[in-house]
Amino acid sequence: MRIAMYGVIGIRISKHGAEQCSGVAGASSAYYGKLIGKLSELEHGVSGEVYAVDARTLFIKDFTYDGEGPAAWFYAGHSKSVGTNGFKVRDERGTFDLLRRYRKKDITLMLPEGKTLANIKWFSVYCDDYAVNFGDVKIPRNFDYPRPQKLGQLSGIHGVSSEPVVIVDAQTLLIPSFTYDGEAPDAKFWVGAGLSPTPQGIKLPNENGEVGPLRRYDHKTIVLSLPDDLTVHQIGHFGVWCEAFAVDFGHVKIPHSLNVPPSLKMLGVSPQTVARGGQGQDLSTQSQQQQQQQQQQQQQLLLQQQQQQQQQQQQQQYQQYQRPTTYRPQLQRRQSVQIVPALDYTAQHHQLRANVQDDGDYQGDYQRRSGAAAAAAASPATTISRQARARFRFQQQQPANAARPQQQTAYRLQY
Repeated sequence: MRIAMYGVIGIRISKHGAEQCSGVAGASSAYYGKLIGKLSELEHGVSGEVYAVDARTLFIKDFTYDGEGPAAWFYAGHSKSVGTNGFKVRDERGTFDLLRRYRKKDITLMLPEGKTLANIKWFSVYCDDYAVNFGDVKIPRNFDYPRPQKLGQLSGIHGVSSEPVVIVDAQTLLIPSFTYDGEAPDAKFWVGAGLSPTPQGIKLPNENGEVGPLRRYDHKTIVLSLPDDLTVHQIGHFGVWCEAFAVDFGHVKIPHSLNVPPSLKMLGVSPQTVARGGQGQDLSTQSQQQQQQQQQQQQQLLLQQQQQQQQQQQQQQYQQYQRPTTYRPQLQRRQSVQIVPALDYTAQHHQLRANVQDDGDYQGDYQRRSGAAAAAAASPATTISRQARARFRFQQQQPANAARPQQQTAYRLQY
């Protein structure tokens, strides 16, 4: 009864404990991308299954070639017939060396720069010297190769939000502009079968590989990886889950059979020799770097696109709330504008300065004349007569002193 119950609800026992499986047919089978077809077995024992990893990458499962051909290379082209106007494709080591002997090897090839599966019609093992096709596969018209897929946005309690979640490949998730207040006691990134989170789900490490409670995030773009051999084809949702109190903080649904690229780990691309079913594959450093650079470029491109969208949104919000620094009334065509001439403060300043200077000169002259006459006149009558003469002299000098500032002002303006 217990075994039957496990079979019904889909529980898997592993070294990590009980984990709920997706229940999808073929979920446990290996994933190499989208199948293009099998190589035609024409000459020298050529065989293998060709998969599309992404727009420029091919994966050949169990590739076989006896190595006896005189001058064989990997070829691709956009012509109708194989060999006409084709171009060479580097081998799994990133070289154009003659193909050696292969026996059920898994290899990863990359098309040259500027070439994609959208503009080629065939791929083959081709003898350049004798123009002989050893085996080929045709690329279907309008072939839908794997590519990153966008999901919905995270939205829930504790401020959980994000922009649309991106499935970069079968084991990598990109969460742009992720926000969470960090106040919950035991929040985790969470995946599992079904359309909504349950306690039987699987917790994901954060962007730093840690599995503890989530800290506070403020519009941060993060990249998460599914653990071990788990892929997006085995899960039905992704979200933020409080493990202690079994509360869903927000999640997005993951459709089944997403047409996304496989991860590099699923293709056996690693720094060391990868054992797959007893067949070891030795990849050179150059080929490994090409695969890693391609994945990094895809992730960086997605990050740049998300950052540009954030900047555009912030700029739009700023423009909505931006206020003008000065008031500029809008005038209609029929409204007249009054023009007021500016005052000549410079001329007035020179005139006032000349008046003050003339008054100072008059007072000094008056004091000098008064001091000289004081010794000769000591009687009251003389004093009264002196004051009368002073007033008379002031009245005579007043018009001359008043005309002088105007002459000086006119002179300075002409200058």
